[in-house]
Amino acid sequence: MTNDNRTRRVAEAHAIGAILALVRAAGWTVEKDATTALPLDFWNYLYVPEASLLLVPAIEDPRTMRGSVAAGVCAARSDALVVSLGQGVDGIRQMSVSICQWSMLGTHWHGPHLPWLAADGAVWVVPDHRAPVDAQPSFRLGDDALDLRSAPFTNQIDHRRGLIAARDLIDQALEG
Repeated sequence: MTNDNRTRRVAEAHAIGAILALVRAAGWTVEKDATTALPLDFWNYLYVPEASLLLVPAIEDPRTMRGSVAAGVCAARSDALVVSLGQGVDGIRQMSVSICQWSMLGTHWHGPHLPWLAADGAVWVVPDHRAPVDAQPSFRLGDDALDLRSAPFTNQIDHRRGLIAARDLIDQALEG
């Protein structure tokens, strides 16, 4: 990512816009003042009280943020979705999500995941099929808390349909 301040602000605005599209589709609300109890390092995190979840916009490689996100997750005693935007192999904008789950024993990371939209409108994040990690769980957004689930699709056609529908949802929010 370039050091150009304007470019960074635009990239962060797009990441936040993508996060808000997921929030809206999941039926969540963002609590504006909840992260004020966190150290200033976490000023740009959003908080969803229904799911006890931090939403973290990432404009750099999310893997480089793991230490700071884990610290925020432990301080808030919440899980986190780290959301970044990039280009897929087809050159089209693609959202990627990494999940950090908090427990008394520490944090556990999952991902990368991609947003997936069910035919009934339910929003999920499902394992990125191009990632070199086996047996990653899926997560349904909109529930009270994140929990590990099996994939919501039954075949590759439905998998692709849901990925395209979610990509369209994000694109409409960012272009709209």
